[in-house]
Amino acid sequence: MTSYLDWFDSLQPNQSIPKPKKDRPYFVVGIGMKKGEVALEYMIPPTRLRAKPNTKKIYRTEWIHACEHIERTGFYTRQIWKERFPEQAVSCPCNFTTIGGLLELAGIARRCARSTYQKI
Repeated sequence: MTSYLDWFDSLQPNQSIPKPKKDRPYFVVGIGMKKGEVALEYMIPPTRLRAKPNTKKIYRTEWIHACEHIERTGFYTRQIWKERFPEQAVSCPCNFTTIGGLLELAGIARRCARSTYQKI
């Protein structure tokens, strides 16, 4: 597990995060705090409907849960994430695919179906 945390904590600003069905990737802003917990802040680029970029944060516990679950079961799904993090599922639904993009970037998993990532 330490290597997952080391990898998460080592992400640098401007690192692109792959996203399914997006023409532009999201980007790491940096590591910070949210509600007293370490979190990765990322930037969502502007769209034709939203002129300014937006930022969101992924809790370190979201990352740990995804890594542990995929190691244990071989898969990580939006439903599993929603059950474990219902508040984030409502306020930041894009966090799931951002976590999936990070799993791909780390070489841990690949997207195998809509809302599903499979261990590599």
